[in-house]
Amino acid sequence: MAPSGWFYDAFAALDEQSGVGLGTSTLDVPLLSLAKSLADVHEHRRALEFRHEARRFSRA
Repeated sequence: MAPSGWFYDAFAALDEQSGVGLGTSTLDVPLLSLAKSLADVHEHRRALEFRHEARRFSRA
């Protein structure tokens, strides 16, 4: 049996709601910028790792 009472009813109603509040789209630009920066750092790190491994094996 599901819990009852105003407390559970209120949270059940909130769980069923969806929508976008004012100002939530303001985070889109910084988050996209951060994601791109992190991807760039990851790509740069992989390139450095590749170069390091290539030098290591060329000297062996």
